[in-house]
Amino acid sequence: RKSAEAIASSLSDHCAQVIVTVINSIEDLNELAMRKPDLVFLGIKYLPLHPELGKWDLEKIWISDVLDEYKIAYTGSASTAHKLEEDKTLAKQKVSDAGLSTAPFYIIKRGYKTPMPTKMTYPFFVKPTNRGGGMGIDEASVVHNSFQLDRKVSMLKTELNVDALVEQYLSGKEYSVAILRSLKTGELQAYPIELSSPKDSDGNSMLSKSVKSNDAEYVSPVKLGKAKDKICKLAIDSFKALGGKSYGRIDIRCNDEGKAYFLEANLIPGLIQKTGYFPQACLNNADLSHEDIIINIALLGLSKFETS
Repeated sequence: RKSAEAIASSLSDHCAQVIVTVINSIEDLNELAMRKPDLVFLGIKYLPLHPELGKWDLEKIWISDVLDEYKIAYTGSASTAHKLEEDKTLAKQKVSDAGLSTAPFYIIKRGYKTPMPTKMTYPFFVKPTNRGGGMGIDEASVVHNSFQLDRKVSMLKTELNVDALVEQYLSGKEYSVAILRSLKTGELQAYPIELSSPKDSDGNSMLSKSVKSNDAEYVSPVKLGKAKDKICKLAIDSFKALGGKSYGRIDIRCNDEGKAYFLEANLIPGLIQKTGYFPQACLNNADLSHEDIIINIALLGLSKFETS
């Protein structure tokens, strides 16, 4: 709600009418569509059909699909890209299929014992296949043996009822890269920032739910040079591989030798001015204010580049 109100405030000086609409049901969504707004600034990707039953991973109504049906312009990417982003394993596979670097991985389904691929060796990093905001990530996410792996997988099943994504652990630096299409040229621009967090009791640094909830991570600029160029290229190429359109965020982490790997994507990234990685990256790299970003994204939603 805080983010929506900030976005509305930025748009109010440039638009005849701005309305914040909370979508909790298909009726809410249909009512929005019947109003035929010139543009919908998306804040959510989908509407679960049965949230009261906890079936968040099953049937979904994708907001962009409904808006496409009514021929209403909207910000960001289409549902095809959101569906890839939503499942981290699908996103990683799509990026890998495009010939881009992502850490080796496999999936452990809830209630099943999955053999470890021979090409992977401990330590691993274990996280939910479809949760964001650091959810399901804690000190137990870095595992060094089968006992720790089984324990973490069991925790994810019990606490979140999700499958586990098991990745080769990357011990290097982590980056969040804002991707924003230029209104002037239509080219994608990449704005990276380095993220770091206090080390846990085992000496590991990770963006856990606790770290993110407490805003305990540190944001640093990325120095000009070949390393930054490689990070930006991987981010843009990954964004394209996932079918991203106008803006989004790509997360990247390096191994101990400095090689960069795609981690995951967020195609509706948080836009809260002081804490969102996306606005911080845009400000840090291109001196774009929060209002600049919001207007840019809105205009992209109405421009030819949004559907190119």
